[in-house]
Amino acid sequence: MKIARIPLLTSHDEKMAARRIELCKGISRIDNFLVAHGWLVTAADVFLEILRETGESAEIIHQIANYIGLKGKHNFIEIITNKSFKAAIDEMIDPMMMSFIAVKLDIPLEKVESSVINLSINNALLPAQILTIISQKVKPSGILKMVQSPEFIKKIESIESSLADHIEDINRDEKIARDYLTESNLRLVVQYR
Repeated sequence: MKIARIPLLTSHDEKMAARRIELCKGISRIDNFLVAHGWLVTAADVFLEILRETGESAEIIHQIANYIGLKGKHNFIEIITNKSFKAAIDEMIDPMMMSFIAVKLDIPLEKVESSVINLSINNALLPAQILTIISQKVKPSGILKMVQSPEFIKKIESIESSLADHIEDINRDEKIARDYLTESNLRLVVQYR
């Protein structure tokens, strides 16, 4: 491939490539965690762990929803798929929101920030197939109980093949993003020599 044919990165391209790499690292982190705890890891296990971690952030989810104006009784799916909620966790970290959550939950600001970043990654990793399995009645506070339910676990295990495909897609996208960043950076170096 000729370096001159690779376009320079826009800031949007760079953010999208970085996000793909970040998502793959999220899958790897969870996979490594499960292996370290003696699991023979399946795709279903990875996504159950993503949901478990998300459930541990139920109070943060609730506070973000309050901060962005999602008052009232919203279920888990309504909240995590809400455009304003996604923007609040996926875009630039809002220092005011982080401080609001830290004060409301009486936890250190650094813990809030790392929890929101992890929540952003986990939310982006959840495929539509899993969202359709989650009951519309489940609130964020009910996620931990849900992921321990044998009935829910069986439903997740029943889509193992599509979950494995989803992980393969994430890994493929990460490789494409890394290659794209490398080629674009090489072009930049060659162009300015």
